[in-house]
Amino acid sequence: MNAAQVMIQILQEISTLVIFDDNSKKVFAKTDDYYFAEPLVRLEALAKKLAPKIDKHFGIQKTVGSNTTEMTKVGAALIQTMRDIQDIYRKYDAHEFNPYVVVFMDCFKRTGMYYPEIFRSFRAIQFPDNAEEVLNRFVYDMRTRLNETEFKMIERKHRRAVKKNLAGLNHYFNGLFLHYPIMRVVRMDLTYLNACTKGYKYVRNPDSLKIVEYEEVRSHREKLIASLDSLFKGKLAGYSWTLKNSFVGGYNIHLIVFLIPSAALTQDCNEHTLNINPNEEIAIANKIGEKWLKITKDVGLFYHNMQGRNSSFRSCGTGLARADDKRARHLLRKAADYMIKPDLYIKYVVRKDIAQSTKVPESEVKNNDRTFGKGSLPKKDKPKD
Repeated sequence: MNAAQVMIQILQEISTLVIFDDNSKKVFAKTDDYYFAEPLVRLEALAKKLAPKIDKHFGIQKTVGSNTTEMTKVGAALIQTMRDIQDIYRKYDAHEFNPYVVVFMDCFKRTGMYYPEIFRSFRAIQFPDNAEEVLNRFVYDMRTRLNETEFKMIERKHRRAVKKNLAGLNHYFNGLFLHYPIMRVVRMDLTYLNACTKGYKYVRNPDSLKIVEYEEVRSHREKLIASLDSLFKGKLAGYSWTLKNSFVGGYNIHLIVFLIPSAALTQDCNEHTLNINPNEEIAIANKIGEKWLKITKDVGLFYHNMQGRNSSFRSCGTGLARADDKRARHLLRKAADYMIKPDLYIKYVVRKDIAQSTKVPESEVKNNDRTFGKGSLPKKDKPKD
């Protein structure tokens, strides 16, 4: 399985969530991370196939009364990618894209088939009369750019930044286990009512809505993180969070909380099994969710991955986790992948968002807020005299 397939699997596996509304009713939902990131993952894999090739992917099939465009398998995939990417690129203008996407869009715009000024569906690409010439030139331009030293340096720098964040998060998880051999893990998605997210400006009248802006989201997140220790009365071991902002779901904070289990529970755990009660994790998640609703003044929503069955909620990396439990550690690495790896393809950039909201040029926005954070590792015990 190649890197693109692994990334798509990560997004697909963890895209199912359980929403609890104000009446504590369960509603199954899909995040839009998978639907919108998958074409970007596919594009990188496709671009790597184009880069070393020198053959033409488009030609003309002459028939009586009309001509049609012939395509190779890669060429057909390229056309489908054009349909997908142009809509994502237009909607996600507060984001930074994978360097492959940047090159793709730079070359695509020169074909004359990109229409950002009006809403177009995924299939709204009108081929010019000389389609084969335009498309083959597009492939040639893209291939040339991808083989340039400058692009390779940019791509390596981009990948290193994401790799550094991922390594830092896994180091943090490992450090917590060194200090706390057993922890209770809870994963949450904290977001807002759809009517309050900025993405819906495209399809609803914004004058009738209260639109949540970034500064409010930051304040809400800071207040929630600051409240965790008192919320769990000194049982907080650690936490990590990432902030996303999508067209469909608006702002979304993915939160992982690590709690110290009671001494009695720790003593009862034998070396092979942990007695898992999903209802305990649900109660904890609801406690965090209720705090979120209070902080956001009831315009927030909270999701979590626990569905009341050991098999389903354990596969999300939640529940009691022991330091020597290889499966638990593996699932937490997957959770880290889910939090960080999508940034390889599309990353929310606060500076771009603020520039659009305030109508200030991006170059003049001084905000460099992070969209990823974690707690501090416990200090080492002082050596005895």
